[in-house]
Amino acid sequence: MKKFTVNINNCIKSLMFFSIGTLGLILLTAFSDKLSSLDKGLAIWAKNLNQNGTNVFENGLILFCNKNQKIIIIIPLVLIAVLVLYDLLIARIPFKTHKFEYLYILIQLITYVLFSSVMIQIMKFYFDRPRPRHTIDMHPPGDTDIQCKLPFQKAFTRYYGQNPCDYSLESCPSGHVQGVATACIILLWIAIYNYNFTNKYTSIKKVNAVIGICVILFSGCITAVLIPSVMISRIVASAHYFTDVMGGLLVTILSMFVLPLFEHSFDKQEKSNYHSVNQVNIFPSQME
Repeated sequence: MKKFTVNINNCIKSLMFFSIGTLGLILLTAFSDKLSSLDKGLAIWAKNLNQNGTNVFENGLILFCNKNQKIIIIIPLVLIAVLVLYDLLIARIPFKTHKFEYLYILIQLITYVLFSSVMIQIMKFYFDRPRPRHTIDMHPPGDTDIQCKLPFQKAFTRYYGQNPCDYSLESCPSGHVQGVATACIILLWIAIYNYNFTNKYTSIKKVNAVIGICVILFSGCITAVLIPSVMISRIVASAHYFTDVMGGLLVTILSMFVLPLFEHSFDKQEKSNYHSVNQVNIFPSQME
């Protein structure tokens, strides 16, 4: 009989993610005055990169990350699809037998995506922070609409000033960083799930262990490269301040609390049945 239970260890993990993200956002807000100098410094640095009409940093991976957010987000999702197809077609995991687990992990991840996305939009709407390229001191040299420019606004404080040219004030926090970080975290989360449980419930443990470790390492490399690249690209493009991109990342980490909160559990009879037929279960959620 399949059932859902609340596991104390998973609740602790959930609380840990929530606490790290919340504490980080509180610290960014508490030290917003001191961080303003860092925000301004990096924004002016990005502005000076464009003094000659060319930005030496606006090329290669940084340029790709800045111009192709949807493609960047799709990369982890494609890898997830490849991983699922491998389990279904090569590892021969019967979908009908495990459809409940697939459905549950899907709902779990959709909840994570929706929660982090809604949080980002609420914060953007509330703070109304002008982007660096829309401010008086940090706008690109070629932008001559000086009468439209707005004053600098420190992080995580609401802007109440005028907006004569009706700029879209959505600098804080960064939605690009949140979107890419969410996709990468989902990839890494599923890779770890896949390793733990295919290795546990199959007879070919060595093969699954090698493949699983390779997938986790590859997913970790993708995450370690894409997230910082997108953060840097948004600063270089004068689209966000340092505190904006950090805020987007922290919201993503905070939202991770929904992932381990409720985990799927199997009773002893079900476990013995799985072992007896050497079935592979890639998405059960409670470790023994």
